[in-house]
Amino acid sequence: MRFCNKSSRSKKRSLRLKRNPAQVVCRLTLALMLGFLFPIQAEAFRYQNAEQGHDFTIIGLGVFRQNYTSTDGPEDLFEESDDGLPEAYSNRSRLSIYGEGQLFNDYSFYLKSHYDEEADNNTLENDFTFLFELNKNDHFMIIGDHEDGTFQDTVFTALDEQLRGMTVHAGFSRGGATVMAGALRGEATTEEIRGDGTSGPYRLEEAPVIEGSETVVIEIRDRSNSNRVIQRQTQIRGQDYRIEYDDGEITFDRPVDEQDFRGNPTFIVVTYQFDSPGDRFKRAAWGTRLVAEPTESIRMGVSYLADGPWEDEDTSDALDNRRQIYGTDLSVKFTDRYQLGIEVARSEIPELEDTLESDATIINVDTNPLDPLRIYGRYWRVERDFLSFGNLNLQSDNVVDEIDLDEPFSFNSASLKFDLDPNISVTHGTDEESYGLSAAYDLISYHTLSAGFRETRNNIPDLEETPQLTTRSLFAAYKRIHPEKTDWLLGVERIDNEDDETPQTLDTTTNRILGAIKHPLGTFRYVGGTFLQAAYQFEDFDDHFDEDNDTQIHDALVRLEFHPIQEVTIYGEQGEQFIFEEIENDYTRRTDISMVGVEGLFNRYADVDLSARYSHEVDLIEDRTTETGQTYSLRWTSRPLDVLKTRLKFEYRENDDKLTPRIRSRNIYGGEVFWDVFSNLLATVKYEFETDETEFPEEPDETTTYDDLILRLDYKFRRSLSLFGAYRLENEEVKAPPLDTTETVTSTWVFGAKYQINDRWDVLGSYKYKLIEDAIEDKREKYFAELGYQLFSFLKIALGYEYVDYTDEDTSQAHETHVGYVSLIGKI
Repeated sequence: MRFCNKSSRSKKRSLRLKRNPAQVVCRLTLALMLGFLFPIQAEAFRYQNAEQGHDFTIIGLGVFRQNYTSTDGPEDLFEESDDGLPEAYSNRSRLSIYGEGQLFNDYSFYLKSHYDEEADNNTLENDFTFLFELNKNDHFMIIGDHEDGTFQDTVFTALDEQLRGMTVHAGFSRGGATVMAGALRGEATTEEIRGDGTSGPYRLEEAPVIEGSETVVIEIRDRSNSNRVIQRQTQIRGQDYRIEYDDGEITFDRPVDEQDFRGNPTFIVVTYQFDSPGDRFKRAAWGTRLVAEPTESIRMGVSYLADGPWEDEDTSDALDNRRQIYGTDLSVKFTDRYQLGIEVARSEIPELEDTLESDATIINVDTNPLDPLRIYGRYWRVERDFLSFGNLNLQSDNVVDEIDLDEPFSFNSASLKFDLDPNISVTHGTDEESYGLSAAYDLISYHTLSAGFRETRNNIPDLEETPQLTTRSLFAAYKRIHPEKTDWLLGVERIDNEDDETPQTLDTTTNRILGAIKHPLGTFRYVGGTFLQAAYQFEDFDDHFDEDNDTQIHDALVRLEFHPIQEVTIYGEQGEQFIFEEIENDYTRRTDISMVGVEGLFNRYADVDLSARYSHEVDLIEDRTTETGQTYSLRWTSRPLDVLKTRLKFEYRENDDKLTPRIRSRNIYGGEVFWDVFSNLLATVKYEFETDETEFPEEPDETTTYDDLILRLDYKFRRSLSLFGAYRLENEEVKAPPLDTTETVTSTWVFGAKYQINDRWDVLGSYKYKLIEDAIEDKREKYFAELGYQLFSFLKIALGYEYVDYTDEDTSQAHETHVGYVSLIGKI
């Protein structure tokens, strides 16, 4: 059994001090110099003193810039442009420091700080963050902007948001005590975004997003029971996705499908904090937690968490209007076979006449009465008005109870690896009472029988004027998982939904039969090891109020894969879905999904991923065939020589909306190549072409076409001279009759050079030209030059000049701006 709160952090404090210094230096240097034309390499400072027990590393970079600016033309036009400086041409300074190590042998510390003096419309304060952690044995102190949340070993009193304040913890052999207090920045929320089959970008509703505050999870949910989680994968920033914090846009490295092959929907769940207009810190939070372990088998805890409005001038407002949660928890390990966990809490909300109180309870039972038998049960009851300002997943009804009592039967598809097991894993929230029991029993070697039941209802406590919805789910499965031989699975499942106020109006029943197999076919001369995977599911949906809504769905998926050489896979997949609708008394729709591809490590220099996907949908009633999805992709990553890296992609999707009616199709072609032509010359080519077409039965079609081409060369002429040049062409055409066709072409040229005169002097310069051509042209030119002098190893001074020439024919506005500046750059 696994129970996970989506906001809990897997990173442990004791492991933080073991980070790879080289990775830290690399990440920090890149982050600090983002936006600078030529990055400055930071140098780490390490101090060791064996006598006093000191051994630590500090790396830092600080930039102070004083601007002198004059504009011939509208100043607002310059300030709001891509080249504009902050409001009123204010000084812009940056500082970042990172450090970790040991003090006096017994103390370990972690230090991180960042400062950026850049005003924006969403905050009144400078972007300053600071974090200092000091650890000794089981004691620790945290001062500044907390990263990991507090009280994360609880559900109802967990605080997920980033806190600026202090946390002090005293740990002992039989327990510990924690006290925390501070201010909460901005506001927090959780959003669910449906996958659309592309990599994005997916836009969050609130922006700017506070940097590093987001948690991104991709979930697949049961199409007949939205509370049931079939699969969830936590995404890693920089590895699985990229995020633009200012715009609130997330782009994934791989497309996020709309659904799995059985039609279960895919959701992107993002929990994050965002700055809102006005003061940055809007709430104060404080709390304490005490934990005692009187014996090795008993652990008890009590918690208190509160928050209130933050007022710089008068802190009593936070106390007078505080919302608070009292919680207690108990964990008992009777023996190695029997474990019990209980957590109860009460929240209080101040109101004009009285205090509104709400209760919450969790009971977990985890037992292993016999070696082959495992049993897990949970009772969950949280009233509708229970406070959830601390646990954001409780706030969004997304606390995950993920149940895995045995090894899952997984299907390794080209699009996604997912579990086929029927089970009762769900997401919990407020206004919910739920109880469930699940068990697994090992019959003989590699054979397992599992079953489970869960009932969930809302309207807690029960209000007579509000209908109560109840969902009951029951499953049983028998499977064999063998490391070398054939695996197979047989399962049945039933889901009932009932509404107690309006009988049969919302009552439905879903029955399923599921079968799957994974079979090694053998090893053959030319194709190597060959494996077959197949899965089939039949679903019977019964609407007790309207029989015309009843449907039967057949889903089948087959995958054949070959391993001609070590670490290389060649595969093909074919999926079919047939839908029988009672209202037509016939099979009304068929969907095909076809995928082929090659992936793996061909040799020690090349990593290749080649795949193709094709799907189409057939409407048997109207005798019409519709192509609904087609994707081709190629990725080649050479390693470790990095001579050539490529990624090529083609994707085609078409959606037929019969209710509108309309047919929408989308094509995406893309590719990128990174080529080390010589040891000192790097060529980069990126291209993407996209069309989006909507067809209407009796109206003109609407079409949008967009393509983007980037060419770049980086050349290190010799050790002291570096050159680069780049060209970008963007073209967008929109046809939406009866409106006129609009076409916008944007071209950008950039050239630059850096020359290291000697150990102390360097000079750099660049030129940028950008032209936007549509009905009216928009043109911008920018020249930049800087002369730097290294005063000594930790301090550099730079004098710079920028010239910007801007013309907008649409508004008949233009300006010329001269910017002179002096910068002091310190680094350790």
